[in-house]
Amino acid sequence: MIDYSIHKFAKYPSVSFVDGTPISYAELGHEIDQNISIVVFIRLKPGDKVALLGHNMPNWVIAYFAVVSRGMIIVPILPDFTREEIDNVLVHSEAKALFVTERLAARIDELEWPNLSAKISLDQLSVLKGEVTENQIYKKAGSKRK
Repeated sequence: MIDYSIHKFAKYPSVSFVDGTPISYAELGHEIDQNISIVVFIRLKPGDKVALLGHNMPNWVIAYFAVVSRGMIIVPILPDFTREEIDNVLVHSEAKALFVTERLAARIDELEWPNLSAKISLDQLSVLKGEVTENQIYKKAGSKRK
C-alpha cells in the first residue's frame, strides 16, 4: 500500500511537522529506502522486533515503514511511558533494535537490554549504537522495499 501511495501521489504532501514544510510522497519513499539500509546493515531480519520510542513526527513514519516493509515487527512505545514501563516493554518484546528521540533517550540512559543490538536516533535517523556506522550504511545503500 505504501508503494502504491508513493507512486500514485508522488508530488503530493505526505507528512510534516505542524506549520512545517510537508514531505512529498516521493521524498517519503526515498527516506524509507535510505532507512531500510539501516535496518538491513545492522543485521536485522524478517520477524525481528524493533522498538519505536518517539513523539509524532515525520521520522516516526519513516522508521515505521522502513521496519515493517522488510518484514520486521514494530513495537511502538508511548512517549509518556515511565522509565520502568519502557524497560518492561523492551525486555518482554525482545526487541533487537530501538529507534528513540534524543529527548526520550535520557529517560532510558544506563538501562541495558540483553537482546538490543542497536540504538538508532529517531531525530537524525542514524545509528547511535550498533555494529555498523552510518557511513558504512550509506556506502552500501541501494536496497529497495519488498
